[in-house]
Amino acid sequence: MSRVSIKRIELTDFKGQHEKEILLNGTNAIVAGKNGSGKTTLADSWYWTMADKDYLLKNNPDIRPDDGRDCVPRVDMELEIDGKPLNIAKYQKKSVSKPKADGTVRVTLSNKYEINGVAKTEKAFREDMAIKGIDFDNFIVLSHIDAFTNQKLADMRSVVFSMASTHPDLEIAQECADCEEVAKLLNDYRLDEIEAMNKAKKKNADERIDSIPNQIKGLEMAKVDIDVAELELQKNAIKERMNQIQKQLDSISDDSQVDALRLKMNEIKALMIEEEEKAQKKVDEEYRRRKEEFNRTTSEKEELERRISNVQMDLRHAESGITRNALELQNARGRYKTLRDSTYDDSEIQKIEAESFGDELSICPTCGQKMLDEQIEQAKEQFESSKKKRLDMARKAKEDWELRKKVQLNSIAAEGNAAKTDLEESQKAKEESESSVSVLEDELAKIAAENKVAEDAMKNFQKTASMDENKMYQEYSKQLESLKEEIQVLPNLADKKAEYNHLLSDKQSELISVEQEISKSWNNESIDEQISQLKEALRENAQRSADADRILFQVKTIRMKKNETLDEEVNSYFSGVKVQLYTYQKNGDAMDACDWFVFDDSNKKWTKLIGCANTALAIKGKIAIINGLQNYFGMHFPVFVDYAAELDDSNMKSINADCQIIFLKVTNQELSVSAV
Repeated sequence: MSRVSIKRIELTDFKGQHEKEILLNGTNAIVAGKNGSGKTTLADSWYWTMADKDYLLKNNPDIRPDDGRDCVPRVDMELEIDGKPLNIAKYQKKSVSKPKADGTVRVTLSNKYEINGVAKTEKAFREDMAIKGIDFDNFIVLSHIDAFTNQKLADMRSVVFSMASTHPDLEIAQECADCEEVAKLLNDYRLDEIEAMNKAKKKNADERIDSIPNQIKGLEMAKVDIDVAELELQKNAIKERMNQIQKQLDSISDDSQVDALRLKMNEIKALMIEEEEKAQKKVDEEYRRRKEEFNRTTSEKEELERRISNVQMDLRHAESGITRNALELQNARGRYKTLRDSTYDDSEIQKIEAESFGDELSICPTCGQKMLDEQIEQAKEQFESSKKKRLDMARKAKEDWELRKKVQLNSIAAEGNAAKTDLEESQKAKEESESSVSVLEDELAKIAAENKVAEDAMKNFQKTASMDENKMYQEYSKQLESLKEEIQVLPNLADKKAEYNHLLSDKQSELISVEQEISKSWNNESIDEQISQLKEALRENAQRSADADRILFQVKTIRMKKNETLDEEVNSYFSGVKVQLYTYQKNGDAMDACDWFVFDDSNKKWTKLIGCANTALAIKGKIAIINGLQNYFGMHFPVFVDYAAELDDSNMKSINADCQIIFLKVTNQELSVSAV
C-alpha cells in the first residue's frame, strides 16, 4: 500500500505562470482564486509531470507561455511517498533547426526529468518512480476524478471485474434450484456454448414449426379427384385403334425398287461430295500459299521499317552529337586562348621590392625620439627580414599561379582533343547512318511492292471451289438427275406409309397422356403418407423447441445468479457508492452495464451518478469511486477537484477518502491556499 501526497509545487514559465510557488503541506487543501489565477494550471502541472497530460486529459498539451517568449517551462514538486520526502522536476527544452531552402524550420520539444536533483531520461524516471511504488499504468484512473467514469463500458467493466474473484459457472449452477440439466452439460461445455447450441436448436425447431403447416397445405392442394374407370376405357379404345392402323401399315407392299434408286442416288451424291472436297482442298492450298507469301512480305516490311526507324534515331543522335561536340570544341578553344594570354599581376611584388628602410622607421613610436644606432640596426634587420618573407610569399604565389595555369591549360587541351575526337566519331556515325538509311529504304521499296502484289492476290482470290470445269462432277450430276426422273414415275408408296406412321404417332401421344392422368391417382397415396410424416415432424419440433426453452431459462437463471454474486463482491470494496454491472430487459435478458449510484443522505436513496443534477453529490460519488479503486490497487494518489465551487465547507469535511484531495474553488480573490 503506497500513499503519495504533494507538499509543494513550484512553477516556472509554465503556461500563464512566470514564477509561482504553492504550499499544500501533504494534506487536504482548498486552492481558491478568481478565474485565470492559476488553479487549473496547478492541476495541469501535476498530470503533465506524471503522465504528459493536462487536467482535461489531453495528451502532450501545450505548456509554454502564450506570449511566445523563449524560455524553459519547468515544474518542481516536493512529494511525500509513504512518509519519505522526494523532490521531482520536469522541464521542456525547445530546439530550432537551421532554415531549409524554402525558409521553413523544424521545432523540436523534448521533456527532461530530475529526481532529487539528478537528471533522468523519461524511461529512467518512470523506472525509478516505479521502484518507489508509483503505479503508472493505473495513474490516471486512480488520480483523476473523471477518468474512470468517462471510460468506455468495456474498459470500466474490465477494471471492476478484476476486483472480483472467479466463480465457475458450474459452481453457480449447482447452487441454483432446477438447473440440474445445465449443471450436467457444464461438465463438457461452457455456458455460452450451451446457450448458443440451444438458441440454434430452438431457432431451427421454430422455423420448421412455421414452415410445416404450409407444406401440408400445399400437399393437400396437390391431391387430384380423378375417375380412373373412365380413363381405363379411353386407354383401351386408343390401343384398339392403334392395332387397326398397324394392320393397314403392314398391308402396304414393299417399296424395294424406290429404295434401290434412292440408294444409288446417295452413292452418286457421295462421289460428288468427294470431288467437291478434292477441288476445295486445292483451292485451300493455293489460298494458304498466297497468305504465307503475304505474311512473309509483311513481316519483312515491318522489320525493315523498324530497322530504318532505329538507324534514323542513330542519325539524329549523331547529328545532336555533332552540334554538342562542336560547341564543346569551340568552348575549349576559347577558354584555352583566354587562359594562355592571361598574365600574373606583378604589382604586389614590385611594390614590395620598392620598399626601403626610411628615416621615419628610426624614430621610436613610443617616445618620439630617434633610436640608438644599435636599435636602428635591429630595426633594419627586422625590416629586411619581413621584406624578404613577404617577397618570397608574393613570388611563391606567382609560381603557384603559373603552375595552376599550366595545369588548367593541359586540362582544357585534353577537353578540346576529346571534343574533337567525339566530333569526328559523330560525323563518321552520321555518314554511316545516312548510307544505311538509303540502302534500307531501297530494300523497303522493293519488299513493299512485293507485299502489295501478295495482298491483291489474296483479296481477289475465290475461296470457294468452282465445279463448272470438273468433267467428272458434271457427269455425276447428270446421272443424279436421271435417277430423280425415274423415281417420279414410280407409285408413291412412301407417302402412304408416312401418313399411317403419323396417325400411329398421334395415337401413341394420346395413350401416354391418358396413362399420365391415371398415374396421378397413385400420387394421392404418396401425398397422404408425406402429410402424415410432416405432422409427426411438427410434434417432434414442438418438443425440441420446448426442451431448448427450458435449457435457455436455466442458463438465464445461472447468469442472473452470477451477476448478483459479482455485484455483491465488487460493491464490497466501495462505500457510499455502488455499481450495477447488469441491467435486465423486459424479456428478462441481461445486458452488460456499469452504472454507478451514489447514496443521497438527505433523501435516503440511491441516485444514478450519470446525469445527477446535484453537483456536490456527484463529486462525493466520484471521490468515493476513486477511493475504492485506490484501496483495491493499494495506490493512493492526490486527487484534484476542479469544480469545487458547488461544495460548501460541510460537504468538503464530510468527504472521507484515504488520499490527499485538493479542491479548486472559484472566488473573487487572488490565489490562496487553506486547509479543509
